Amino acid sequence: MQQIIQQIKCEGIKDSLIYGFPHQRTQPATAKRNDLDKNGAFGSNAHPMFWAKIKPAVISAFIVLNLGTVLFMNRPGPVVQVTDDFLDKLSPLAAYRFSYAGWLIAEYAHKSGLDNRWQMFGRQSRFNWWFLIKAKTDAGTIDLPLPLQSPRTFWQRTFFDYKEAKFHLNLYANQPLREAYAAYLCRQYSLPGHPPIRSIIFELHYQNLLSPADAAKYGRHTELESYTQVWDEFPSSP
Repeated sequence: MQQIIQQIKCEGIKDSLIYGFPHQRTQPATAKRNDLDKNGAFGSNAHPMFWAKIKPAVISAFIVLNLGTVLFMNRPGPVVQVTDDFLDKLSPLAAYRFSYAGWLIAEYAHKSGLDNRWQMFGRQSRFNWWFLIKAKTDAGTIDLPLPLQSPRTFWQRTFFDYKEAKFHLNLYANQPLREAYAAYLCRQYSLPGHPPIRSIIFELHYQNLLSPADAAKYGRHTELESYTQVWDEFPSSP
């Protein structure tokens, strides 16, 4: 029995001399790789480390992109005029490249909702305006039963018509949008049994605002007279 124990001790000392003592033995390559993987040198854990490095730069670039887009969409009129004059002096190819870059920015602004024009600190118009949209038929001209120009119920005014003023504001400065809306109205109100719609008329009604002194004197903000002009007339498509 003692010989067996002595033999086991000798083999243990021999293994320790060859492979090192337990606290000195090196780990296999697979174990080392697993440890490195846990520390993020390999595998999926490398992505969080990479993202942590580039995250500040990505966030800063995103902020600069959006602020630059808002500034681009809110360029003052003189700046736009100077830009247009500069493009007129360029060659057609160079002008196209600049115009295409501007179109890309405008497209990004539209899809991200950054194409609003801010006039909080700008000069406000001195008149109050509204559209009256009409349909011209063979029997005459009729006012279309649209929000803001026809009788509406409380529920319609409260829950459905709250965006109409913003929509009309977009229509005011965008003729292609008015033309597209006119085509939609032609399709919407061309009903069987009714006279066909020949064209859609956008009438602009407006009242001038009084000066602060006159508003305080008369107790109202607008003049009594209102003015009307035909803003657009779009024929219906065949």
